[in-house]
Amino acid sequence: MESSRSRPKRAEEGDSRIFRDIEGINRTLGSSIEALETRLLVKFGYQNKKIRELQELNEHVQSDLEALERQLRSSNILVYGLGRAEPSRTTVCDALKRLVRVDVKPSDIKNAYYMGKSETSPLKVEFSCYRTKMAVLKNGGYLRGTGVKITEDLTKKQRDELKVLQNYCNKEKQKGIYKRCFIVGNKLVLDNQTYTYEQLGQIDSKNRWENANANAKRDCVVERKPSRQNLQEFSTCKQISPAKERVEIRQEEVKAPKESPSVRIFQSFNAIFNDIQKRLENFASKF
Repeated sequence: MESSRSRPKRAEEGDSRIFRDIEGINRTLGSSIEALETRLLVKFGYQNKKIRELQELNEHVQSDLEALERQLRSSNILVYGLGRAEPSRTTVCDALKRLVRVDVKPSDIKNAYYMGKSETSPLKVEFSCYRTKMAVLKNGGYLRGTGVKITEDLTKKQRDELKVLQNYCNKEKQKGIYKRCFIVGNKLVLDNQTYTYEQLGQIDSKNRWENANANAKRDCVVERKPSRQNLQEFSTCKQISPAKERVEIRQEEVKAPKESPSVRIFQSFNAIFNDIQKRLENFASKF
């Protein structure tokens, strides 16, 4: 008859054998996951390289299209406030001569049409010469009080950049630092300095970097003299001596129940599952 002492020994041998099997399964799963990660990283790295190449090509194409569209619009103007009169070359020439006092001939106009069907739709005038367009824009001061407005025919990107310049100009006017603050073409004039859209972006980035450094330095400053509020908060804190803390830790260790082999096995399986899940989550976060 089997003795009572041999039973715990065989149970421990069985537990150790189970633990060895679990460790082997864990190593096998880990190596399989690492191999899968390596293959997927190589595959996704090649795909990411192709995506970056396509993005660069798209940027070049967009840049070329923007340059072409600007060239096509370089001799055009938009006239607001003319109503819905017939956009013939003769009527347009008469209107420009009356409004901006520029002698425009019908041969100077390639095309003229409204940009919409509403009463407020602008009239688009395409000149055959860039100088004629600039002569009309130069005499835009004669339009004050007429209710008519003449602007350049800008692309969407140019309109967005001009909007940023206008907002920046309005902010500087409110500050009152500069005596001269206005926009000429696609540039912002601040006293004797001119700034383009790209230069304003660099200035904003530099200001944000300087503000971040100033805030970081301010946060790192430590007060040498503690305030009254800090002293009150420190006095209300519960002070525990090291000896008392060691006694409490020992009491918790004594009260902790001894774990059974089945509980340890379950904990090992749970740790393996959590480890696999964590690896998969870390791998998925890379993409």
